Amino acid sequence: MRIVKKQEQFYNHDKHDKHDKIEIIIPVLVSINFVLIFLTWFYGNSIVQYNLDNYRYIYSALLQVVGSIFAFIASSTLVVLQLLHSNAPNSARFFPEKIFSSFLIISLLVLVCDTVAILSLNSEVTFLKQFIFNWLIIINIYPIFFAFIYTLYVIRYLSPKNQVEQIIRLAKKAKSNNERSIIIYSLEEMFLSAIKSGQGGNVRLYQNTLTDIISIFTDVHVDLNVKSKYKPDHPLRIIPDIIERITSSMIDNDMSNLLHFNGHILRQLSGSKYNGEDIVNVEIACSIGHITKECMDNTRLVDLNNFCANFIMGADEKDGLDTIFWGVRNLVEQLSNHPSKENVSYIFSAIVMDLQYLFDNVNVKNTSGVEQLVSFLENQKILIKICAERGNNNVFQGISDIRRSITKE
Repeated sequence: MRIVKKQEQFYNHDKHDKHDKIEIIIPVLVSINFVLIFLTWFYGNSIVQYNLDNYRYIYSALLQVVGSIFAFIASSTLVVLQLLHSNAPNSARFFPEKIFSSFLIISLLVLVCDTVAILSLNSEVTFLKQFIFNWLIIINIYPIFFAFIYTLYVIRYLSPKNQVEQIIRLAKKAKSNNERSIIIYSLEEMFLSAIKSGQGGNVRLYQNTLTDIISIFTDVHVDLNVKSKYKPDHPLRIIPDIIERITSSMIDNDMSNLLHFNGHILRQLSGSKYNGEDIVNVEIACSIGHITKECMDNTRLVDLNNFCANFIMGADEKDGLDTIFWGVRNLVEQLSNHPSKENVSYIFSAIVMDLQYLFDNVNVKNTSGVEQLVSFLENQKILIKICAERGNNNVFQGISDIRRSITKE
C-alpha cells in the first residue's frame, strides 16, 4: 500500500497548490475591480473622452470581438464534445464543463449589456450614465479573461498527466460503484487510444495508474465492496476483461513489449479483498487462460513468458495466492493444448522456476489450492518429457522440490 500513500501525498500536495493559487487570484481580481471602479467614478474620462461617435465605435468593436470569441469557442467546443462522445464517451464526462458554462453565461451577459448600451447612447449624458458606460466597457475584459482560463483548462484536460491526476482524484472521491465503473472504462478508452497511436510512454503511465486505482478501490470507501463476490459488474471484477481487451490491442498494434506489465496488474488485483475474502478470482483465472491462448495464437511467446513471470512473481506478498494458483493451472492447460508443445515447453519450464522462487520466498503450505496446483504440474507428463528431451532436466526436479516444500514439517 506504499504506492497509494505516496500518490496520495503527491496529489494532496498538488491540490493544496491549486487552492493556494485560487486564494491568491481571488483577492487580486477583487482589488483590480475596486481600482477600476474608483478610477471610473472619480475620473469620468479615465477610460475614454465621452463622445457619441467614440462610444458607438468602441461598443461596436467590443460586440464584434466578444461575439467572435463567443462563436469560435462555442462552436469548436461543441465539435470537440461530439468527437469525444463518439470516440470516448466515458472520458467526455471529465471535460471542464463548468468553466465552459461560466464563459458562455458571462459572454452572453456582456453581449446583452453592450447591445443595450449602444442603443442607449445619446449626445448628452449625466455623470452617472457616463460612469455606467465606462464600467460596461471595462467588464468586456471578463469574457476575454474567461476565454483564456478556459483555453488553459482545455490544454490541461488534453494532457495525459493531467487526465491521470484527475482520474486518481475522482477515484478517491467516488461514492458509488457506478462512478468507479465509469472511471475504469474511461481509463480503458485512454489505454486503447494510446496503443493505437503508438504512445508507449502513455501506455506505461496508464498501466501504473490502473495499479494505483486498484489499491484505491480496495482500501478507500471499502463499504462499496460489500457483496462484491455476488456482483459480476463490480468495478474491480470488470478489470480482467479490460486487461484482456488491452492485451489484444497491444498484440494487434505491435506493442506487445509492454504486455508483461499487465501480468503485474492482474497479480496485484488478485490481492484485492473484502473482510478477508477475495473480490476477484474467477475473472482473473479465466483472463489468464484467454491471454495465454491469444499470445500463442499470435506467436508472442517471449512476451507471454514475461507476462507469466510478472503474474507469478510480481508482488512480494502472499495475498491472492489461491487465485494465482488457479490462474497458473489455466495457463499451463493452454500450453498443454497447444499443437506444437515443443515451442511452448520452455514457457512451462520458466513457470516451474517462477513457482520455485515463489514457494522459496512465501509460506504457501496452508494456502488453498496449492495441493491441486502441484498435482496438476506433476500430471503434465508430456511437457515434462519434452523439456527433458530438450536437455532441461530441471523441470522434473523443480516440481519435486515444490512438492517437498509443501509436505515438509
